[in-house]
Amino acid sequence: DLRMSRGLGDVYKRQVDSNTKNVFNDRVLSGVNYSATKSAETNGNEATDDNGHGTSISYIIAQSTSDNVKLLPIKVIDSAGKGTLLSLYQGIKYAIEQNVDVINISLSTASTHSELIKEAIDEANAKGIIVVAAAGNYGTNVKYYTPAKFDNVITVASVNEQLQHSNFSNYGDAIDYATIGENVYTESYNGADNRNGTSYSAAKLSAIVSYFKAIDKSVNTKELKNILNKYVLPSPIDKKYIGNGILSLEPVSIDTVSYTHLTLPTNSL
Repeated sequence: DLRMSRGLGDVYKRQVDSNTKNVFNDRVLSGVNYSATKSAETNGNEATDDNGHGTSISYIIAQSTSDNVKLLPIKVIDSAGKGTLLSLYQGIKYAIEQNVDVINISLSTASTHSELIKEAIDEANAKGIIVVAAAGNYGTNVKYYTPAKFDNVITVASVNEQLQHSNFSNYGDAIDYATIGENVYTESYNGADNRNGTSYSAAKLSAIVSYFKAIDKSVNTKELKNILNKYVLPSPIDKKYIGNGILSLEPVSIDTVSYTHLTLPTNSL
């Protein structure tokens, strides 16, 4: 089985509707909570979603991957979406200790004191763990945002369904890829709807990464980028918005030519 730490934020909640339960299908492992939000019911030991964002990210990953991909919830932000660099650091370290294959970080911070986070991500990389990060939704240069600015994460920007740059998406030299992050259908314990954000772009990229990790668990970040580059869609968009290119799990249309571009070897999963 593949083990994926997803979200590093507010995460899966047990009280979801039946449709969402079917998607998760007992694939969520017991989690941990490093955020300021502590549940009296669980004494703060369970990574219970009290915001909704985490479950919606988990839904995208679960919906896009096979049952052998397990989700490890690690909560580092509270019910208001606030957290600290320390809680993020603790979350990444816990994921490393649990020997996960992929860490999805669908959050970003503009803090300039990011040495701790860099240290944790360096350690994850040294152990062969792929770290995927959302570029951020501020419409500015990603170089100001942690962990998206680091070279050894896969930083994901957003494009719309017409494969055009999303105005809210951060951009810059640190962008590695873009996926569709607008009008993304997802479900959470507080309802189903279509959402926008690089968080959802990162979730899709993490799902894509899991396919290649299933084939070869030893593949590292540099090797994986070389592989992913073979699957990008043709696009005239400036590289500062999409990095090496656009990756898509969805059927898309470019200049009247239809693509279902990322056809992956599912028999290896």
